[in-house]
Amino acid sequence: MFTIYQLSDLHFGKALISTEHNIKKEFRSHDERIWVILKTHLLNRIKNNQDRYMVVITGDLSQLGHIDSYNLAKSLIYKNVNSDISKEYGLQLEEEHLFIVPGNHDSYDRSYVKKNNLRTFNNIFFPSIESGDIYPTLKNIEVNGNNYIFMGIDSTYKKSFAAPRKKFGKGSVPKTQLAQLTGRLKEIGDNNVRILCLHHCPIIVDGKRDRSLMLDRSQDLLSWITKNNIDILMCGHLHEDFYDILPLRKLISFLPSKRGFLRKKMKSYKETQLNEYQPISIKGKKARYIDSIAYHYIKAKYGGLLDPDKNEFGSIANFNDYLHNRPEYKEFVIDFSEFDKRETGILMAGTACQEKSRNNSYLEVNIDDDNDHITILRHKYNKTKKEFTTNEPSHLFNKSTYNAFEADRIEFLQVFNTYIVVKSDTGMWILDQHAVHERILYEQIKKNWKKSTEKQPLLISEVIELSTET
Repeated sequence: MFTIYQLSDLHFGKALISTEHNIKKEFRSHDERIWVILKTHLLNRIKNNQDRYMVVITGDLSQLGHIDSYNLAKSLIYKNVNSDISKEYGLQLEEEHLFIVPGNHDSYDRSYVKKNNLRTFNNIFFPSIESGDIYPTLKNIEVNGNNYIFMGIDSTYKKSFAAPRKKFGKGSVPKTQLAQLTGRLKEIGDNNVRILCLHHCPIIVDGKRDRSLMLDRSQDLLSWITKNNIDILMCGHLHEDFYDILPLRKLISFLPSKRGFLRKKMKSYKETQLNEYQPISIKGKKARYIDSIAYHYIKAKYGGLLDPDKNEFGSIANFNDYLHNRPEYKEFVIDFSEFDKRETGILMAGTACQEKSRNNSYLEVNIDDDNDHITILRHKYNKTKKEFTTNEPSHLFNKSTYNAFEADRIEFLQVFNTYIVVKSDTGMWILDQHAVHERILYEQIKKNWKKSTEKQPLLISEVIELSTET
């Protein structure tokens, strides 16, 4: 088994522990107490893996791109850093087990006309590479005969003729980086697991987020991912955890076009986000991303659905029951889950040790030796217990039985538009689809009769006289 530990948005300040009362808040965003607890927890997880692991950090190692914060980060992460901080508080990881990409805070520039300034970051973490030739980065790891290809992209916003000022939170991926990766992947071949790492996520996973934090022209990256058979996409930036398997080849067709007025007239520009298919969230719990897409798609096409924004479900469990029992959802599933090629697991790690963060956590990805099964663990900081606790494993991907909706795929035939023939372990079933539909409706009524029962009045009323005698 091969394990990937993903940390993101560490936001280190100038010093691990500051005793200066007048220190500027902007230079101290991490929480040193949480870091110490995180370090102990992560090293305990790593020690059981021998050399079969990689630690991926998806950007924002610094709060404001200060050289002292980078030196602190290197002391806390890398081995062979000769400092007391490294010996007492550091992870002391070998460089071969580390993969790092920059974030928007790492490219911070104080000047009025913002620039993309990664010079300090690059000099600290990639000292042996010429600055202009660093990205994309690539690292090939072989474990038990399997090759794991880690690819790193600089997604921090770049100035251009069309955008003379740097947008601090927004991201962009130059086509030149993708073109270089395409060429290198052709040289490597197909027999490998491909992991793409960048700071900005190409999909919107929270409807309340400002678009200024998103990735420009995300469809270019999503299309590249599908064409190059990327298995896992790792990102950060939004300080929230998210992971799911998404059929991106189908998903891209659901992306709404966003154009400015003049550019729409000229048809010369297309920027795409998943704005109209934001995850459904009820009482702090989110529905699966694909279920959210199904809900918005069905609502737009057919109308008449209950509204989660009006608290008409009460809980995610009720939402799931309501959606999954609709015939339109079943049609959507059949069409949407026809997988004939590799699909992509998208993972977005939240903050790991940020001061006053609502959630601090990191992700653990376990890939079995057959490369057909991926399990995700989320290690979350418990403020009350002051320790990192591990959630139940989430089985993210299984090539042999995989279905985006975590249900068994059923092979069936329809005969004479009347009967359904279903393959089973012991033979086959022949079902009358009309009777099956009646049974489904009966089970729904039996389950929901105490809450609300749908009624259908007769076209012509029937008067029935009943005797008072028993």
